[in-house]
Amino acid sequence: PTPPPPPPLPMLPSPPPAPPLPPPLDCYQNNGADYRGQADETVSGQQCQSWSLAPRSGEDLRYYELYPWLTLRENRWYCRNPDGDIAPWCYTTTGNPKWEFCDLPACP
Repeated sequence: PTPPPPPPLPMLPSPPPAPPLPPPLDCYQNNGADYRGQADETVSGQQCQSWSLAPRSGEDLRYYELYPWLTLRENRWYCRNPDGDIAPWCYTTTGNPKWEFCDLPACP
């Protein structure tokens, strides 16, 4: 007689799901509040000013102090969206205009 087949192997648990991938750094998602790339130029081609040198009076606030989790001080002049605007922006080095949206596409 033929031997009986071997018992089935026990089911192994499924591996945990992979963590989500970080957003790409060459584009922003949603309104760019989570953007942490190194874009540093505005839509008109101006260089971004350091956040620590940003205007500090009137309607302008010291964003690097108000929003420490954005690491604005460490990110210096990179485009960010500390106030929940429609896209990442920065203050310009010329001050004309005072601030501008960055030359950075939305992610597909």
